[in-house]
Order: sequence, then structure tokens, then C-alpha cells
Amino acid sequence: LHNNRTKKAFISAGGFHLKLGVTCSNENECLTKKTVVNQTAESFLLMDSSKFNEVNTCFFAKPTDFDHIITDNNITDTYKQELSNYDTQIHYV
Repeated sequence: LHNNRTKKAFISAGGFHLKLGVTCSNENECLTKKTVVNQTAESFLLMDSSKFNEVNTCFFAKPTDFDHIITDNNITDTYKQELSNYDTQIHYV
């Protein structure tokens, strides 16, 4: 994977925490996701609102490592405000 490059990568997460970052529960997936985030021209983080304020065992990215975050409108106002401060495009679907 370290030699592969992609134009766009869509990556899911099991947890999104303001202090602890973007996480998942599977260490093998975590290493893959970390590599993909660093090897793509444009990255998309996909997760529903239930993943916000959750922490899984394996950290793989900071929220600001993504070009886009796609989620639903049910996140808290605290997270909506924090996301608006990022230099990341936020898409509510």
C-alpha cells in the first residue's frame, strides 16, 4: 500500500473524538486506513452521528487529515461547531 496512490479514498471510522481523534477497533484495518489517508489526493471520512464522541482502540488520523467529512445531521452542536472550525469540507446527508 505504501507505493499505491489514489485520486480519492472513502474511509469509515468507528470513533471520532475531539481530543483522541479518529479511531477504529480493528488494528489491521487501522494500519491500512492510516496508510490510505496518507497516500491519496483527496480523502473522505464517512461516519454516522453515533460515532461522534466514541473512542475505539486504534488511532489512525486526526480529523483535519481529511479533505471531506460526510455524516448525518444528528451530531451535537458542540461537534458541528468544532467541525466548522476545520479546513475540511463538511457534508451533512
